[in-house]
Amino acid sequence: MIYDSIKELIDAIKEEECFKNYHSSLSVFGKPEVKSLMNEMNRLKEEKEDLARFGSYCDSSHIQERITDIRRELYRLPEMNAYLESYSELNKMLDEITDIVFDDISDELAKGRIGRSYARYSR
Repeated sequence: MIYDSIKELIDAIKEEECFKNYHSSLSVFGKPEVKSLMNEMNRLKEEKEDLARFGSYCDSSHIQERITDIRRELYRLPEMNAYLESYSELNKMLDEITDIVFDDISDELAKGRIGRSYARYSR
């Protein structure tokens, strides 16, 4: 059945080097320094969203500047760059798989729609 094939695909993906690299790179989020910076950035984003309700009456540029500074601090960490690189590689592979799986399906759906539309108008 199709679900067995999907499980096999999932198992195969988990064996790929890019998945293993991604999975091991997630440990960066357990580092106290990263946790602290991420918590502060999330708090600032929430604060910025709250201020956005007031429109132009409240200036949130100082909050955005601090968020940008935090991102810079995070990007200076080699472990964070390794995470971002492995995340990007994994997404590329998943995009390729998605293209392969849905390419033929999309073609068939388009042909089916066009064929039905043509049959309706040619009567």
